[in-house]
Amino acid sequence: MPADTAYDASLVLGELDSNALRHAVPLGDGNLVLCWGAWARLVHVEVTDGGAGTVPTVGAVTLVATGGRGLAIVAALATDWGVRAAPASLTVWAALPVDVAAD
Repeated sequence: MPADTAYDASLVLGELDSNALRHAVPLGDGNLVLCWGAWARLVHVEVTDGGAGTVPTVGAVTLVATGGRGLAIVAALATDWGVRAAPASLTVWAALPVDVAAD
């Protein structure tokens, strides 16, 4: 995997992880689950937590805000991203293109 793709994927996974830590509760066992994989020229990353009172969305952020840009960064780097809800968990996922020309 090209270094630029790995960097972008780690940045997105870090944003999803920090959002889960800040805004959600852990799963029933007290943990979060972070996953990644690569197929079909995409790197897929996801974080599963115990959910929160709201569904993650990209929000408007002022120039002086000290936070709130995480999902905007995810949306800018990812080909697609979304949310899967289950009865006791919430998964936020993203798919990033693998730039084979950069290799």
